[in-house]
Amino acid sequence: MSFILDTSTLIEVENGNEEIIEKILDLKKTSQTELAITIFTFCEFYYGIIQKSEKFKLKALERLHQYTLIQTTEQSAKIFCELLSQMKKMGVAVTQFDLFIASLVIEHSYTLITLDQDFEQIPGLKKIILKS
Repeated sequence: MSFILDTSTLIEVENGNEEIIEKILDLKKTSQTELAITIFTFCEFYYGIIQKSEKFKLKALERLHQYTLIQTTEQSAKIFCELLSQMKKMGVAVTQFDLFIASLVIEHSYTLITLDQDFEQIPGLKKIILKS
């Protein structure tokens, strides 16, 4: 099983949340896989640190580069559009970035590791929702 970390998870790791870090390490050991992030997770995280010092940004980018970066494809775009349509029909509001993240997770048959309950509503998404 391969895992994609959501922005909420990356923030907890960055903040040194030992409980979350331990859970992620346990999952990684169990599955013996590398961890990945999506380009959208990268964007959200980088936007959150853009006002920090250059030294801080360089260290944060170095840590981000330890993860495999998953990019969009035509297939992920189609999945995104299908999810967006489904969510609108259901009357459920989910941010487009979260839907893009979900589409990449679904496309690659990964499991999302998140603290964000909004992902609970997305059909067909394999996820582990951690509690902090």
